[in-house]
Amino acid sequence: MRRVLSLHATRALFGSLPRILLVAAVLAAYYVAALWMEPFVSWWIVAAVGLLLLAGLQCLGSRWLERDIMRSARDDSHA
Repeated sequence: MRRVLSLHATRALFGSLPRILLVAAVLAAYYVAALWMEPFVSWWIVAAVGLLLLAGLQCLGSRWLERDIMRSARDDSHA
């Protein structure tokens, strides 16, 4: 749980160009969806979905961080 809420997990989201593009695409898709659904649902639902999206991105960053750590350890053991 400590790694999920760390700044390192957030930095892992921006570790490479494909990751940056994925995060930017997800945030852009949320922005467009929020603009589209705002007239139909309450503002707090849009905000709650945004917070859930940010939490999901943070969890994705922690998974990428774990993968980067394991890959680095594996590469160091072979060298």
